[in-house]
Amino acid sequence: ISDVPPEREVEFTIDLVPGTSPISMAPYRKSASELNELKKQLEELLEK
Repeated sequence: ISDVPPEREVEFTIDLVPGTSPISMAPYRKSASELNELKKQLEELLEK
């Protein structure tokens, strides 16, 4: 296939609820000890 399909206009909208604000939260939460252990494991893997 050597031809590129023709461009076409796509209508896309996101309906928002009045008075809401964007959600900002971390996808995963770990305790400090779990985070330190994870960092330690990552550093060990990167050293290999």
